[in-house]
Amino acid sequence: MAVTVVGSAEAVQKALNCSDADFAAYRAGRKQPNQAEFETLVSIIIREQDKIIQRNREVLAKIRANSNKR
Repeated sequence: MAVTVVGSAEAVQKALNCSDADFAAYRAGRKQPNQAEFETLVSIIIREQDKIIQRNREVLAKIRANSNKR
């Protein structure tokens, strides 16, 4: 999910600071991340979702501002 949200497997792997083999095993479901890696993944997802929410709020604010002009 983190790769989908971030849009870059490399960025997620770098944030996890794990080997290519471990990262491939995580993505294939053959290995579970340790607690610290899991927390990093959750933080990545939350941070990216926050960015999406902020962008949506900005778009909604513009729409509301334009509808009030009418």
